[in-house]
Amino acid sequence: VEWLGLRADCALDGSKQNISGGFPICFPQFGPGEVIVQHGFARNMDWELDENKSSESKCVLILEETEETMKTWPHQFRCTYTVELKDEELHCCLKVVNKSESDCTFTTGIHSYYDTSDVDTLRIEGKFSGCTKEDRTQDPPEPTTYDKDEITISQFADEIYQKVWPGTVTLKDPKKGELDIVSGGGWRDLVIWNPYGDDKMGYKTFVCVESVEGEPVP
Repeated sequence: VEWLGLRADCALDGSKQNISGGFPICFPQFGPGEVIVQHGFARNMDWELDENKSSESKCVLILEETEETMKTWPHQFRCTYTVELKDEELHCCLKVVNKSESDCTFTTGIHSYYDTSDVDTLRIEGKFSGCTKEDRTQDPPEPTTYDKDEITISQFADEIYQKVWPGTVTLKDPKKGELDIVSGGGWRDLVIWNPYGDDKMGYKTFVCVESVEGEPVP
């Protein structure tokens, strides 16, 4: 069963800055900003394959600062993103190292796209009850206490569920079955995004269930 998702308007030929599918890395910023582009520059850049650490079942990718990144975020860094197949599971790990002599902070996230048979029938389950929810479609967003352990989508969704991770979130699709998304730590916030009603993006066939650190990481 294929669970990795792509938007209907995605591009794999380099004609768009980012693919709009799979597991894009948001770094050094999650969300909009005044200087850095939306969700940071990392997802728009070419990463280098670390051939010495990669294998048939493991891919290790490296991203470091360039002259262009230093113009908007003046810090030296090294991001290592590891994707590994293990016993019918896909393991993903992002590590960030500050190579600068000075301190820096960043926010980050994995903007994960998951394939669905129909977003209208999808259920997203986890230990959400009691967490703080922020609906970013509202201006300004007003934090509320979420009182359910299930999320469904019936309108444009851009929602943050704070401090849900570490833990397990399960996608339940009546046609495809169930998928467990597990975070053992590092991430704290869950973001649900779907452009409900946008046929050009193919809203019915995917949902973004994102692992995010929205507070600045020192």
